Amino acid sequence: MNFLSSIGTTFIGQARHLLFQAGFSAAVLRLMFSPSTWSEPVRNVLARQILFTSVEAVRFTLMTGLVIGVSIGAQLQVWLGKAGQSNLLAPALVAILLREAGPLITNLILIGRSGTAMASEIATMRVNGEVDVLDAQGIEPMRYLVVPRALGMMVSVFSLTVLFTAATLVAGYAMSAMMGATNQRPLAFFGSLARVVELRDVFNLLAKTLIPGFMTATLCCTEGLRVKGAATEIPQATTRGLTRAITALLVTSAVVSVLTYV
Repeated sequence: MNFLSSIGTTFIGQARHLLFQAGFSAAVLRLMFSPSTWSEPVRNVLARQILFTSVEAVRFTLMTGLVIGVSIGAQLQVWLGKAGQSNLLAPALVAILLREAGPLITNLILIGRSGTAMASEIATMRVNGEVDVLDAQGIEPMRYLVVPRALGMMVSVFSLTVLFTAATLVAGYAMSAMMGATNQRPLAFFGSLARVVELRDVFNLLAKTLIPGFMTATLCCTEGLRVKGAATEIPQATTRGLTRAITALLVTSAVVSVLTYV
């Protein structure tokens, strides 16, 4: 009975957390589409968030994309060369990079880089009483702290995924060409890429960047705001935000893939 009781308690606790997170996310979406939200201070927070999350991460994202593109190009050279199917290079790159690897890896980069920063920053503000000060001054914390971070993360994930995918495609083609997996000229190769991309690939890319980006920001901000007041809770909140954001990313990616391509 104690075992069954612990299972029930865990299930009820998780269900309550999911319901709270759903309500929190719905409130963020409502505020995001409210014109009254976007005062000058909130716009400034949004600009700083995009600068930190997107602009400052461009170099690392491009370097990662180039390295992964070289690795994938080398693997494709081996397998396509053995199968004698060099004409499948473009469809293979689209299937691997545009549909799955690009959005997934970019989201993981930003979760580790910016999601954890959001959770620790807001948790620190909570411990230092800054959130209470904002509330006392009539500034709604969710409107000022959460909404611009959520939108900034969505914009950043999408834009960096496009850059990451472009870098991996270029590196993958260059590696495959050097190793003899394809004899297509660059313009012909990228033209074949454009012909392979379908409308559902565009929807897949949007869903796998905007939805996880929004969920990462709201989950990490939620964990930061849940801190009661002890400094020792800051790393715990950061860890919870990281693990829940990664879990949400993996689940969302799987669901979107099934709905789009199955």
